[in-house]
Amino acid sequence: DAFDQITTDRFIIGDPAHCIAELQRYITELGTNYIVCRMNLPGLSHAKVMASMRLFAKEVMPQWR
Repeated sequence: DAFDQITTDRFIIGDPAHCIAELQRYITELGTNYIVCRMNLPGLSHAKVMASMRLFAKEVMPQWR
C-alpha cells in the first residue's frame, strides 16, 4: 500500500500494457506530449536496464508513432 501511495501519479512502473494505459491517461487528462524516461533505477543491473529499454522501445513507443 505504501508503495502505491508513493508512486501514484508520479511514476509509471509495470508491464507494457500498464505503461501504455498510464501514458495514454497522461496524454488525455493532462495534454502530455513529452515524457522523461528514467530506466536506470538503483539496484538494477545493467542487463535489466537494457532489457527494460528494449521492451519499452518495442512494445510501448510504437503506440504513438
